[in-house]
Amino acid sequence: MNTDTCAQKLRHVNFPLVTSVPVELGSLTPKEGEYDDRIPVIEAIGVEKAIYRRLGSHDGIVRCYDLETSDPSIRMERMSGDLRHFLKEQEPQLPRGILLSWFVQLAHTMAYIHGHRIIIADIRLDNLLLNDTLDVKFCDFGESTLMPLEWDLSGTDELGYSILNDIGQFGAVMYQVITGRECKFDLTRKGSDSWYSGPRRDDLPSTESVWLGHIIENCWTLGFQSSEELAAALDRAPLS
Repeated sequence: MNTDTCAQKLRHVNFPLVTSVPVELGSLTPKEGEYDDRIPVIEAIGVEKAIYRRLGSHDGIVRCYDLETSDPSIRMERMSGDLRHFLKEQEPQLPRGILLSWFVQLAHTMAYIHGHRIIIADIRLDNLLLNDTLDVKFCDFGESTLMPLEWDLSGTDELGYSILNDIGQFGAVMYQVITGRECKFDLTRKGSDSWYSGPRRDDLPSTESVWLGHIIENCWTLGFQSSEELAAALDRAPLS
């Protein structure tokens, strides 16, 4: 399949994971006549590797190796941990300068990812990793969509995911980092034949009196039509 002309996505392949390698209890080889559960896992890893190949090397994305091999695995650079667990260990809260630098890094990286015609679809604290110098990076594109290179960034993939959903999830990450309170920008659908959609504004917390609340609010109310607009707003954002 030509990954430059066809949108690719394989979702909801749920297996226990050990060091990012899907495993099953018992034998991995299916019995005669049984469905081979390994097939969708291998295909999903193949799509994710194609995404990493298209993205290439970028400071805001965890580096991957051996992407040209046919092995059903992805080898990544070692990182210090994810943002969720790191923030739980911080007391008192980190200086705003550090938080803003993270948001700026992430927004510009998201713009780079969207520029390569990829819908991320799963932006959350667990998928944002830190290195030893506290640079924050995207990883895990297992839920992402590899769109055709000629896509103009408008509209959705075949399930209803869009860059606007990514921006909404980005706002939820900002809210959690700033306030320390949980916030989920869940994408749901009413039935198997319907599109995924984001939450209603009433289902999300108030941003009143929250630092950078106006930016978070725009993430949730379509105030930004592109990740470039979001990145530009964060470039101008005050620390006070």
